[in-house]
Amino acid sequence: MDSLRRAVALCSAGNIVVDHQNPSTLYITIGRNDYWSDYGLGIYKSTDGGQSWQATSQSAPFSAGVVYYRLLMHPGNSQILYSAQNNGLFRTIDGGLNWTPLFTGEITDLKFKPGHPEVMYLVKYTNSGSTEIYRSVDSGLNWIQKTNLATSANLVELAVTPHLPHTVYFVTDNGTKELYRSNDSLDTYTLVNSALTNNPIFASPTNGNRIYEGFTSIYRSVDGGLNFSQLTHWYNDGVHSTVHADQRQIEFNPLTPQYIYFCNDGGLYRLHEPSGNWQDLSDGLIITQYYKIAVSQTDSVFMIGGTQDNGGRKRIAYPDQWDATNGGDGMEVAIHPQNEMTMYTTYWGGTLYRSYDQWDQDTYYEITPDTAKAAWVTPYQLDPQNPYRLIAGYADVWQSMDEGDNWTKLSNNLTGSYNNKLEVLDVSRANTHHLHWSKTISG
Repeated sequence: MDSLRRAVALCSAGNIVVDHQNPSTLYITIGRNDYWSDYGLGIYKSTDGGQSWQATSQSAPFSAGVVYYRLLMHPGNSQILYSAQNNGLFRTIDGGLNWTPLFTGEITDLKFKPGHPEVMYLVKYTNSGSTEIYRSVDSGLNWIQKTNLATSANLVELAVTPHLPHTVYFVTDNGTKELYRSNDSLDTYTLVNSALTNNPIFASPTNGNRIYEGFTSIYRSVDGGLNFSQLTHWYNDGVHSTVHADQRQIEFNPLTPQYIYFCNDGGLYRLHEPSGNWQDLSDGLIITQYYKIAVSQTDSVFMIGGTQDNGGRKRIAYPDQWDATNGGDGMEVAIHPQNEMTMYTTYWGGTLYRSYDQWDQDTYYEITPDTAKAAWVTPYQLDPQNPYRLIAGYADVWQSMDEGDNWTKLSNNLTGSYNNKLEVLDVSRANTHHLHWSKTISG
């Protein structure tokens, strides 16, 4: 699959919209748009199938602090699009040339009523700790508030289904995740389940009582949300279908509604609802996010990397034969410069591992020096003059002289608080007793 990164900024694409009247025209929003939303660069448009991209007038620099949560295209007129952002709701009626503000506030979700695109629903998050859901019956020109529910989450999600067009599901989070259902386009609603695992939420296009939800694993309800059963597991547990963890978005193709697509940290998976069969569609997608890499100084082939939610990866044959090391989120990595069999890798928050056989038989040792959680990507280094010496940064700096078997704390309250973490740690090559560091300040 051709990479589009050469044509747009090197950051996340939160939404992809294909023109249903001209599939060569596409729109994307630049910037992540889930629980860990990032500031974005705006809405970009391609008219040649993604070979080239141009910023629309609805774009902004990172410094503007805009998050682009949802981008929807009108199902009957592809020139009309709506953008839900943390600075309001905007609409274009000319394919992105001009945008008009329709609603103020932080708009985190947006849906059309199936079969009635003049009816729309939006979610507005308020800094006072509540989430408000509004309805419009005139294509977004006017809005009426329909709910006001306390919630601690800034990403309450809506779900609608063409099978039951008057039905709206929504999930709130106020310590527990609660599922609500309306059968009359939000005139009334009832709590149906208070034990959900996580967002996102999705209602089947062919059976409105069949609901999918989950994050690490996927769960399904066949009775309108009253009960859920586990459908997948993020690794092969021998019981459930294996689908990668951390679901980000669930969609369906209206031309083939029996297929449901799940986008997650591992790529793209497809469920055939009638048979229950899953298919991994990720092959060929160049999407793995590497945090760190290390290259062997004694073996021209061997190198390792730490990736976002795809664990540690090692290259075992040239040019592109790779295998796994640790699972989950792989972070900082290192290889002994004199012996490529000895390698180090980490899990997020500072769990440090050492292997003497390149993780060949899943043989490894946990050598974490500090029981407290560290930064997401915990810094550590091998001494450039003595590779048996390790230096690691948590709330303080730790040192090991025997490859991590024993540790000594070199600093005392270096970051000022046990909640503050070292983000960067560098050992001077000229004098390895000189260290440079930086920290984050919690709260």
